Amino acid sequence: MHVITCTILILLVSWGYTYYTFATHGMLKYFNYVMFLPAPLALVFSYLEYKSVKKVFDPVLTIPSAKSVFFSIFYPLLFLIVCGLIAVVIGIGELNSSSAAKLFKLHTLSNFIFALLVLFGEEFAWRGYLLPSFKKKWGIVPAVLIVGFVWAIWHGPMMYGLAGVMKTSTSPALLCLIQMGAVMVFSFPFAYCYLISGSIVPPMIFHYVWNWMNPVILGNIYRNKPGIIEGNIVYINGEGVMGVLVGLLFIVWFLKKSKVIDHD
Repeated sequence: MHVITCTILILLVSWGYTYYTFATHGMLKYFNYVMFLPAPLALVFSYLEYKSVKKVFDPVLTIPSAKSVFFSIFYPLLFLIVCGLIAVVIGIGELNSSSAAKLFKLHTLSNFIFALLVLFGEEFAWRGYLLPSFKKKWGIVPAVLIVGFVWAIWHGPMMYGLAGVMKTSTSPALLCLIQMGAVMVFSFPFAYCYLISGSIVPPMIFHYVWNWMNPVILGNIYRNKPGIIEGNIVYINGEGVMGVLVGLLFIVWFLKKSKVIDHD
């Protein structure tokens, strides 16, 4: 019951904060802080469920395996490259070599620290608490599906708001649904990172690589800014139609291997 209550509160608090930042003049610049909000609630409910500080922080303090770290770095990079290559080959994307310099633009220390904080905010909640709690109740595949659905609808109002306020799409609702589908699909490789390690560090690394490289390679779907591969971002982006379709391949593999990839 704790995990269900926590899930509902995370959604309500996050949606409320999202509405506030979009509806209040001058608050939009604080919009990104919504990504940190899931963690405090997850920490509280994790303690209420386990009654153990050690158990609460196990997902943070557990040393990740080399395999999980390797996967968290190279899977998203390979995924984005494959999406870009497919887009170019089938003619819906075009390589803009002049944008390649974006690959070597490093984040500042302050941006890196902020990224770690907000990624902890998400990953402790989704993979550190919700995933193992739902898995204990209903098993690995249902847990991944539930967390993916929660993660997707958590993103929904944000994506819709950004598309509407910034005029990045003529159909904010459709863009929102596509991006939510991509988030749902990506719940599986994110879960895999956690399940083979018991640590939220690999999902945090995965999330960081994705948030950095997806806009650089395939464009920023939130702001409709092109990347190295140019084209209709809704079609070619990792959080667009291409991401959903290519991501289904991993889901098929995950479902076949789900009984042998569980860290527990």
